[in-house]
Amino acid sequence: MKQILIFTLVCFTMTTMAQKQQKHEKVAIKQTAEWSEVCELSDDQESKLLVVLTAKMEELFALKELHADDAEKLNAAKKEIHRNYFPKIKEVVGEENMKKMKEYKKQQKELKH
Repeated sequence: MKQILIFTLVCFTMTTMAQKQQKHEKVAIKQTAEWSEVCELSDDQESKLLVVLTAKMEELFALKELHADDAEKLNAAKKEIHRNYFPKIKEVVGEENMKKMKEYKKQQKELKH
């Protein structure tokens, strides 16, 4: 009986960890697809961007858990991550595509309001 309980607990823990991992990867895939659609990225750019965005999302999701009870610290840490990844994304997609995405995001924001 004790072994069954331990086995169930281990399975539950592994499933929970896998779901968290998948969530940040899903967000990175969605964002990469958005970049590709807006900026017409090459396959090489897409694959490189996916790696960068996956790492970024992994850090952001970890921060949400770390600073779940302190919104001020969370926001400050998120800004730092965005600042750190901006040049990495720019290196992959280029200056022109950064401008395209900025304009696209601006239009999307205006449509929501």
